Amino acid sequence: NPNNLDPIKNPIDGELIFNQSFILNKVPKMFVMFGILSTLLQFPLSFLLVRNPDPDTRKGEDVMPSINGESVKDMFRKPRFYLLFLIFALNKVPLAYIGSYSKFYGQTFLHDDMILSVVIALSGIFNALGRPFWGHIHDRFGVKVSLFMLCLATGVCILLSYLSKFLTGQTTCAILYTIAVWASYFCCTGNYGIMPAATIQFFGEQDFGVKYGILYLSQALGAVISALYTSFIPFWMPLVLTIVFTSVISGLLSLMLRKTETLDDQARALLDDNSPNRLFPIRDSYLNRKDRETLEFIGLQDENE
Repeated sequence: NPNNLDPIKNPIDGELIFNQSFILNKVPKMFVMFGILSTLLQFPLSFLLVRNPDPDTRKGEDVMPSINGESVKDMFRKPRFYLLFLIFALNKVPLAYIGSYSKFYGQTFLHDDMILSVVIALSGIFNALGRPFWGHIHDRFGVKVSLFMLCLATGVCILLSYLSKFLTGQTTCAILYTIAVWASYFCCTGNYGIMPAATIQFFGEQDFGVKYGILYLSQALGAVISALYTSFIPFWMPLVLTIVFTSVISGLLSLMLRKTETLDDQARALLDDNSPNRLFPIRDSYLNRKDRETLEFIGLQDENE
């Protein structure tokens, strides 16, 4: 939309849409262009990925044995899996809203499509920055606190994006709307920095890809919930309040996550000099990976052996 044309109101449902052929004719070309750019960037770079050396091949180093964790079948027996699945699904709802409807809402009071397009385009930067930030929060405070903070912050940011409409002056509205949208992206995408680490913490590293993939199926449930919200709640205020309420519920559910002693905790206790559970002194190298997995750290040998 280089001419910054305004959307028009659809006579059928009253939604603001672009029906100018000058704009619509460019949409198919944009999909083709993005597809070509994605292929040119991702395909060659994928060959630059290098596999990390196996710890067993590094001689003369003390390598912490890898933590296997429980099987996928065991994961389904844990109530915390279903709780984490539900939290992840509910956290998808505000992300779907901010990704799909933030610009539509902005069009109701900001009559400058160029500004709106720039705000949404630059939100990708905050999308990327939010992941390592919330990953650090997880490392600092743990799953329960980080998810609680994330959910509350997301709800506040989405509420601010809605309230920006009621400020006086287009410039003031645009500033608060921009800050709120960027902050919403920054918070919403923190799920993808916290949930992988939570998966390892609760269920271990063994079959991590399968475990996280199963947990990620919650995003489909979240998308369905979001679609139901937008289909049956036709007005902005109740829609936004429902999404904020969903974030609050997700945050409260995160407080129900219990800290559990993982295999990682048990292994550190065995190898900690100050731990009463320490069984063996650490030697310069450990058993090979297969033996470690079989003996589960009990096969650590004494220095004199």
